[in-house]
Amino acid sequence: NTIAPTAPDNVTFTGSYGYTGGTHIEATADDNSYLFVGDNATGTFTAYSDIRYNMSSLGINGSRVRGLTYSVRYCHSRDDYPNVGCNGNGATGTPQGTQDVQAYNYSSSQWVTLGVLRTDDNGNERADSYQVNGTLADFINGSSNETKVRYTIDYLNFVDLDVSYLVID
Repeated sequence: NTIAPTAPDNVTFTGSYGYTGGTHIEATADDNSYLFVGDNATGTFTAYSDIRYNMSSLGINGSRVRGLTYSVRYCHSRDDYPNVGCNGNGATGTPQGTQDVQAYNYSSSQWVTLGVLRTDDNGNERADSYQVNGTLADFINGSSNETKVRYTIDYLNFVDLDVSYLVID
């Protein structure tokens, strides 16, 4: 059986970035309210949006989970801060390395790569899903019943006019 996902209950931004916007609430529905992280300054930056889900609200124990898939609606945008969204204005910086999607493995205390975000969205929202493989219990905190996913933006803004944000709807 598939159980509808719980809404995220927290987001933490880490790494190097100039601006963030929104809260975990903006990552709950396809409603044009956005969670974002990025920069409009020259240079390379790598930032992470770590989103935490507490599965206790589903009424099941994490040890009973038989599949774990993270679905995300996102884009890479060059919109002006603070009005950042998926409005058809693609990021003007250059991707550096992979734009990883990772799940936290509580047993090894490490982030495990599930896949990569595409960067060819031209500022238009796209939807992708990423499935956890391996021992699922390792990706669910046994005491808090939480699971975490991380979305990466790793970009180079080469000139002063470059603007690059990872936007999650």
